[in-house]
Amino acid sequence: MDIQAEKYTLIERIIQIKDSNLIARVKQFLAVNESDFWEELDEDLKASIERGLSQSAQGEVKSHGEVMKKYKNGFKA
Repeated sequence: MDIQAEKYTLIERIIQIKDSNLIARVKQFLAVNESDFWEELDEDLKASIERGLSQSAQGEVKSHGEVMKKYKNGFKA
């Protein structure tokens, strides 16, 4: 049986489950086995995110309103 067929078989079996405890266990199993998206990011993007978090923690931020005001004024015809 190919992987797609196996997936559909599992879906059918899950749909038939009536035990809420078993559903909770399946959800827990799936959550544990999900990959961490952070590990999938390239190093430049990670560095950029960390830099932004650091700037935010140091109070080096502008509100959304401030940024929008600046760009609205800059783009008026």
